[in-house]
Amino acid sequence: MKHPEGLSQWMEEITNGLSVLAEPQAWILAQWCFAMEETGLCGTATLATFLALALGCSFNSARQRLREWYFDAADKCGLDRRELDVRLCSAPLTKWVLAGWPGSQQPLALDATSVGDRLTILAVHIVYKGTAIPIALQD
Repeated sequence: MKHPEGLSQWMEEITNGLSVLAEPQAWILAQWCFAMEETGLCGTATLATFLALALGCSFNSARQRLREWYFDAADKCGLDRRELDVRLCSAPLTKWVLAGWPGSQQPLALDATSVGDRLTILAVHIVYKGTAIPIALQD
């Protein structure tokens, strides 16, 4: 099946920038990115409609593929399904974003949220084009 040029470009970009992803994970992420870029929107139903038309598949198939991308492995259909380990993606994603960053300063957003006196969560994000990209921190 021939795919739209923009989708092939996204697949190449993602496999180069996020080599920790399995090929099926990279393929679905490329579809997410391509559809968001083309439509300027981010709703699952809108993106699934766009992808169904662009790829010649049913709306339900496109929607389910998008939804399962972020499901736990046990909640996915089929055999031998993987879940996305965001801890493995954090460093490559940060490197990928910063590779195209203009200048030498990178803005960070930090937020410490306390849950009573038992737990404090520190969220660290790189701010890129007005969007905060989370950095997963490990113990």
